[in-house]
Amino acid sequence: MIKTSVAIYTAAASASVSTANAKAHLKVEHSNDDTLIDGYVKAAEGEVESYTNRTMISTVYDYYLSDFPKNGIVLPFSPVSAVTSIKYYDSSNVEQTLASSNYYYNIYEEPCVIRYVDSAPSTYEDRSNAVVVRFTAGYAAAANIPAPLVQAIKLLMADLYENRTDVPREAFTAWMRCAYPLRVYHEPEENE
Repeated sequence: MIKTSVAIYTAAASASVSTANAKAHLKVEHSNDDTLIDGYVKAAEGEVESYTNRTMISTVYDYYLSDFPKNGIVLPFSPVSAVTSIKYYDSSNVEQTLASSNYYYNIYEEPCVIRYVDSAPSTYEDRSNAVVVRFTAGYAAAANIPAPLVQAIKLLMADLYENRTDVPREAFTAWMRCAYPLRVYHEPEENE
């Protein structure tokens, strides 16, 4: 089984919902809670991203794999706008860069799969990070995020603001109903 992990290389430059937009949704007119509201927006955004496997604002990731999957590399987040590089450690444990002419992908496919033109190169067996894919996922600007996802973030942010303690929730909440149609599904065996 191929082991994977992901790290943010370059974080998003802005939030999916501005402070002013969040305050308008909450009907808050003072600035006393601005920092608190921004924190709730970030928390809600993270929850919606986790639930949908989508990145809200353009972010650069490093995706680590212990080997090349035989049927291609399924990227963990959507929408993908670019694959910057694929680096790997060859069978001699020397870092190499896979030429872009040796793979292809379709940014409109969700989840995005990087496919090999011929076959994947051999990697060093004893490295948990033998392959590193640097890619960009997310919408270019907050205005490009689909409205149901923005609404899901606002609903969850409002719930966090109104209920500042951990309270029982229904199993399928309003924000989930907004985000559900835009979920990107990954099969567990896709990267094997």
